[in-house]
Parts: sequence; structure tokens; C-alpha cells
Amino acid sequence: MKRLGILCLFFAGVFQYLIAAVPSRTIALSGKTASKGVLRERNSSRGTPDTVQNLAAWFRADDTPSSGAISSWPDRSPNGHTMTQVITSSQPVGATVLGERCVTFDSNDVLVTNSFSLSHPYTIFLVAGNTGGTGAIFIDGSTANQSRIAQNCGVTDCCINAGASLNISNAGFGAGGIQKSIYALFNGASSAGEINEDGQRTGNAGSSTPSVLRLGGVSGATTSMSIWELIVYTGSLSVSDRIKIQDYLQARYQHY
Repeated sequence: MKRLGILCLFFAGVFQYLIAAVPSRTIALSGKTASKGVLRERNSSRGTPDTVQNLAAWFRADDTPSSGAISSWPDRSPNGHTMTQVITSSQPVGATVLGERCVTFDSNDVLVTNSFSLSHPYTIFLVAGNTGGTGAIFIDGSTANQSRIAQNCGVTDCCINAGASLNISNAGFGAGGIQKSIYALFNGASSAGEINEDGQRTGNAGSSTPSVLRLGGVSGATTSMSIWELIVYTGSLSVSDRIKIQDYLQARYQHY
């Protein structure tokens, strides 16, 4: 009986050693990723936007003044696509919303890049929210509906439009300035997009190409809105690279 007790203590010690030697890891279900049956550790493959190839432009609001009118928004990429606005009455304003610096636009405000030609396919990531009404135009091109991302295809929807409107919102965009992470692939009849990884919607968004990018649309944002970050890539990103950027944005803003 004594020998049996010693053996039990021995195997208990071995078991505890093995448990301690196995590294722990928390596996998270990421938004719609969970519903697709895909397990991944949240942020396990996170990289900053400049670690993904073909970065065309990168704008982050903490590179702008924290208050007052904004006449320029510098590009973090090496391509120098600074956004500017020389008309005082059309300049957006720096602010802090939901604990993060952002650039706020009213219905008249517009920021425009220098020459910035994009051909299909190209990819845009945008963290934005509308703060008044349900018709915010977040991005557009040199003319209307060239590279538009807007909340103007329905009461709570969000669309991309390069000549044809493609609804990319499954659950609705909503109002009240809530941060939403938008992924948009402009690629003609094979365009795609989603909000907060809620499941991609695909279809035809048209084939128009911009020569500049405008925040606030061609003639203004239509309604007030806030933008926290904008990232643009030439080409279509691989799944792993898209996940890197979506994880980077979620880690930074914790918005879904």
C-alpha cells in the first residue's frame, strides 16, 4: 500500500511538470472569422501597414493637429501623397473621439491628395464613423463615383462605387460616430468589401479609376463624419496580408 502511494505521488509530479512545460495560448474568434469556422489568435500575425508590400498611401490622424483647422494631412508612406485644403471654410478639424485622435468633417469639408492615379485592382482600409445623418461620403475620386466609399446607398448601409454601387454592409453601418473598420477591394466586376470583418460581399463596383483621392467626396462629406485612419494599397492583398492589416486596426482602435 505504501509503494502504491509513492507511485501515485510520482506520477502526479510528472503530470504537473508536463502541464507546466506546455506553453499557454489564448485562441480568439475574430468577428465574422468565427462564423466562417476559422480559428486564429487575434493579432498573432499583426504587422504595421508599411510591412505589407505595395503600400500606396497611409494617413493616421495622430499626424494632424489635435484641435483647430487642418490644412494638410501628411502621408506616412514614402510616396508623398499629402492631403491638403487651402480654402479655410472647407478645412476639417482635429479632434479626439472615442479616445483616439481623428479628423472631423462637416458637410462642406474636403481634403484632396496630389496626383494619385490608381488602376484596378486596388485596396483601401478605412476607419471612419458618421456623426450626423446617414449619408456620409468618406472617400471619392477626382469626380463622383470613381473610388467612392460612402454611407449613401440606404439608411444604414455602406457602399463602394467606381461607376456601379456595391453594398458591402451586412449588418448596417449605423450613426453616432461609432468607429467602423472598412475593407474595400476595387476590382471591377470582382470587387469586394466588408465592415468589421462581418463577412465579405462581392460584386461589380464599376471600373472607373481616380487621379486623386478626396476625403469628403467631390463637393463635401454630405453629412458630418470622422476619420481615424486610411490605408491604400495597389493590387489585391493576399488573405494573410489583409488579416495583418485588419488585426493591426483592431488592436489599435478596439472597435469590434
